[in-house]
Amino acid sequence: MMDIKTAFAELGFWEDTTEEEQETVFGMDFPGGSYVMVTNDNGRIPEDEQQNLVLACYDQNDCYLWGSEFKNLAALQAVCKKAVPESAELLTAFKAASGTLKEE
Repeated sequence: MMDIKTAFAELGFWEDTTEEEQETVFGMDFPGGSYVMVTNDNGRIPEDEQQNLVLACYDQNDCYLWGSEFKNLAALQAVCKKAVPESAELLTAFKAASGTLKEE
């Protein structure tokens, strides 16, 4: 089984711990101050590469903009291969998956 933290780091996501809940989160920053956070479909840190993944996009003021779902880590990796981490192109690719459970 792949180490989930290593997999997200290789895709360009950062890892942090929330102040209030002390939960580990993965995220990626984009031009203009927006960012995405990745959780499993229960709103928690993904524990393995087979879980459904949810990307939630927020603006620079931490306001929710949109969300996208991916069947598993492999589906997310396939989208990440289409553009450079933290690029506007990658953010657009993530948004294109909005509202669907993508299986690339």
